[in-house]
Amino acid sequence: MAGERYDTIVVGLGPAGATVAYELARRGRNVLALDRSRMPRYKPCGGGLTARVRGLLGDEMDDLAEASVHTLRASYRGRREIDVTSDEPLVYMITRERFDSELAQKARKAGAEIHEGERVTGIRSSDGGCEVATDAGEYRARYVIGADGANGVTADRVGAQVGHYPAVAIESEIVVSDDLHKSMGGFVRVDLGAIPNGYGWVFPKRDHLSVGVVSMKPLSRHPGGYYERLLETAGIAGSIVDEQRHGYRIPIFAGRGSVARGRVALAGDAAGLVEPVLGEGIYFAMRSGMIAAESVHDALENGDRDLAAYQHRIADELFPEFEAGLRFGGLFYRFPRVVLAMLRRRTASHELVRNLFTGATSYRESAERLTRMLRMR
Repeated sequence: MAGERYDTIVVGLGPAGATVAYELARRGRNVLALDRSRMPRYKPCGGGLTARVRGLLGDEMDDLAEASVHTLRASYRGRREIDVTSDEPLVYMITRERFDSELAQKARKAGAEIHEGERVTGIRSSDGGCEVATDAGEYRARYVIGADGANGVTADRVGAQVGHYPAVAIESEIVVSDDLHKSMGGFVRVDLGAIPNGYGWVFPKRDHLSVGVVSMKPLSRHPGGYYERLLETAGIAGSIVDEQRHGYRIPIFAGRGSVARGRVALAGDAAGLVEPVLGEGIYFAMRSGMIAAESVHDALENGDRDLAAYQHRIADELFPEFEAGLRFGGLFYRFPRVVLAMLRRRTASHELVRNLFTGATSYRESAERLTRMLRMR
């Protein structure tokens, strides 16, 4: 209720916020998690999670996913297709409505207090804690974790300097003819020539396709034309029964910045923690949520006043990976046809892709290996 003092208030119940709430609640901490929407709610997202997420969720991933996919079909503007196949899943197909809702319910069952449909309007910090105002009341807490996304209020309210830039994406949920939907099953399609400095995707869902394009760098023109061309090259344009199209921005990591200030810290998209190769944010949202929960728990145990330890852990664990990802992505998208030629001719490059999707090797190791391959071509 309003006025009650919590150990932690979490703003936002996406993958980052739900993870923070769950991890703290299971440790016995008094947690309040707020979200302006009610679950389940739609979020623009391709819904293809690289298999590294399984390292965080374990067997629970099987229950949350619609399907697991073992084959990646790469192409350049719809041509020169090459399949990369793995014994283990490469990508898990999810719908964000169910995925986010299940994670929020998991936090609730662990003991977190969940308020849906309650919008945060202000945050004030002091030496003793934080005050959070919403459209329903005011709350107090020792710490606040902002997980309210790239366009949320937390980062702006606390004056954090987050190093990211907005990548532009278009994504659609498309219902196609039964025959086409069946033919698209069993693999995820990634087209490296669909858009400059990015890729297009076709992901098979249970009863529809997720189709989109994303550029990892600023574009000189609207991405709509690239998206329309992807529909043509993928053979989808003439078979659309229903289409729900959405444009959105993704906060791609662009350089080190502040993710904590005093007793307030940012996690996930709010902290710009989206890797710059594939634009994946969910794994790093959940990982940063785990680190945030551990940092808050330790601070409560040790009587720390701020969350400087969280800043240090993000800087040590995630920033180096993202910086390597900037180098890897720069090579990957600068020479897309060369990358596809390597996939066709060199089986060792298949291992590089598999390791990238499963997280078996770091981005730093992948960038170094790709550089050596390009030199040897």
